[in-house]
Amino acid sequence: RATRTHSFAAADDGMSAMLGALARRCASFGPALWRTSALGSQASELAHGRMLASLTAAAVPRPALRALPRVLGSGGLSNILPASAGAQPCAPANSCVRSFSTRNLRGRLFYKRRPKMVPTWKFNQRSKWLEGAGNRKGVCTKVFVTAPKKPNSGLRKVCYVRLSNGRVVKAYIPGIGHNLQVHSVVMIRGGRKKDVTGCNYTCMRGQYDLLPVKNRKSSRSKYGVTRPQTEPNRKRFKSLTTAVDRRLHFYRTGEEIGTEEAVPRRIPYTVRNNPPVTYRHSKPKKKGK
Repeated sequence: RATRTHSFAAADDGMSAMLGALARRCASFGPALWRTSALGSQASELAHGRMLASLTAAAVPRPALRALPRVLGSGGLSNILPASAGAQPCAPANSCVRSFSTRNLRGRLFYKRRPKMVPTWKFNQRSKWLEGAGNRKGVCTKVFVTAPKKPNSGLRKVCYVRLSNGRVVKAYIPGIGHNLQVHSVVMIRGGRKKDVTGCNYTCMRGQYDLLPVKNRKSSRSKYGVTRPQTEPNRKRFKSLTTAVDRRLHFYRTGEEIGTEEAVPRRIPYTVRNNPPVTYRHSKPKKKGK
């Protein structure tokens, strides 16, 4: 025990000499070391290592070096460094957090299990061989008729068409009568025929070799029929003027009109076939039962 007490006393004497040498050595390091001592565990360990290396180079006794962690304690170098050395307290280590996320936003498992930069394609699966176009040009390879699905009956006019992208599809020929044959050039659009097996495309009437439907009046634009150039009735017929019209005009304006003269209109303009005046017809109310 006496030997141990003597060694501790020698260690304390060597510690005082070591602290003096440490203060002189740290004074030469400059204010950067004071700031480094409070940055955290890693910086503290680095500072301890540098200090031990410097003390070893200064020939400090080994018992004093062993007792250095016990003397410094948890405060590190801040226990022995002077407060007036230009030191500025640093923020705690927990507050040094990035203001942005380092997570990979383009990763495979972010939010949805697919890469963010890959677009989601949404298109009609039935008309996929149009490849995103509204319609495509093609050449007929076979024109034939087929029976529809049950319970329908009859003969549906269809054809096989080789599109401009090389795909061969089955297309329906709408309307009554057609002039298609092999090697005819047609325009194909999307649109299935529900009662024909595997027919997901429709030929466009009035395009290329496929002529419009004859004598079609209703829904004519769907079958390639242009609007007929007809003259409206108000221009085809001449309105007659009677004695009643002349008398009513005289009552309204006080102006007499001859037999051959036309009576001016009360409304001097016409909006197509509809009058600009709206009439409200009251309907009889139904009695509640």
